[in-house]
Amino acid sequence: MNFTLRCRRKTPDYYGTKADILRSLHAELIRAGIEISYPHVYITFRDADAGEENGRVI
Repeated sequence: MNFTLRCRRKTPDYYGTKADILRSLHAELIRAGIEISYPHVYITFRDADAGEENGRVI
């Protein structure tokens, strides 16, 4: 899911407002039992001599 929230604030208030919104959103998602996934990176290690490939998700 992707969410977009747009609002207008005076420039000096921008970062404080953004932080407040993100904190509130995070708290509400936790309260609702919704987990935010994070990007997974798949790294492959290859052993050129043995011709083997081992991978794991980090």
